[in-house]
Amino acid sequence: MGRTPKRVKKCSGCGEPLSCHKAGQYGKHCQGVDKDPPADKQPIELEDPNPKSAMDVLEQRKAELEKAIAEAELRNEVAALEKRLGALKSSGPTPPSGEAKQTGPKVSTSAEDAATLGAALHLGPGDLTLDHLRMNKELVTRVNENYPDLEFVTPDSKKAPAKGPASQLCLLDRQVAASKRSAFATGTYNNLRTQWRSFLLFCEYFGLPALPTDVPTLARYAQFLSRSCKSPDTIKIYVHGVRQLHLFHGLTAPPANAFDLKLVLTSLSRHSAHVSQQKLPITPSILLRLRSLLDLRRPLHAFRRIIALLH
Repeated sequence: MGRTPKRVKKCSGCGEPLSCHKAGQYGKHCQGVDKDPPADKQPIELEDPNPKSAMDVLEQRKAELEKAIAEAELRNEVAALEKRLGALKSSGPTPPSGEAKQTGPKVSTSAEDAATLGAALHLGPGDLTLDHLRMNKELVTRVNENYPDLEFVTPDSKKAPAKGPASQLCLLDRQVAASKRSAFATGTYNNLRTQWRSFLLFCEYFGLPALPTDVPTLARYAQFLSRSCKSPDTIKIYVHGVRQLHLFHGLTAPPANAFDLKLVLTSLSRHSAHVSQQKLPITPSILLRLRSLLDLRRPLHAFRRIIALLH
């Protein structure tokens, strides 16, 4: 006896087998395998309850662009710093091995000479510095006693006559001294006094001529300052202060372009490891970012925008 064939399930709407229909298409509203159900019977697509407006899309795009700009600027700054570092390394006092070509006769330099040339970079425990001289109370007292006119007040003016032309002359001397002091701002005058006292302490300690001084003393003083001052420009300012000290006392200062002194200052500048810090420029991209944060309808914001453009 044969097996009864399996009954095929059919759609209640069109009568076609269910296997011929797509998923979810069969049912009492089905009009056929190739026909779609009525519009009112089609599945409803749910809409996003919080659709993004055009402003939200623009704000999101703006944030993405600002982030990309900041990242690009940071890459450029890093590349510039790396380039600057490479230039500083290549222009150092010691050229790389195999690249330097000797054009003159070979000069042998001992270890002691190298240590002397690099006194500012390789300071030993026995080297005397400017701070040591300033903390020496006995030395400071000797300088104050030997140079009482450091404040432009002569010893004779301290004991002014009671009356007569001499008294008037002493008064004029006091007024001249006050005029010399008031020719400078308070901070500038205090800096000059610091420079003068440093030079006088140096000369008093080593027994060198101070007023008037000579070129060898100034060359030694510049080399001595390199132990305490990192910037070669600061050393030049201190040396220039010595020239002003001579002019204030009516003395002839050593020439500023003296060969020995100029050679020492050039060497200190060449071997200095001090690098002046420079502020990075304001690029157009930074100005555009500032513009997006300002409301030009407000006077304060408009004024800040003008200041940024002027800088």
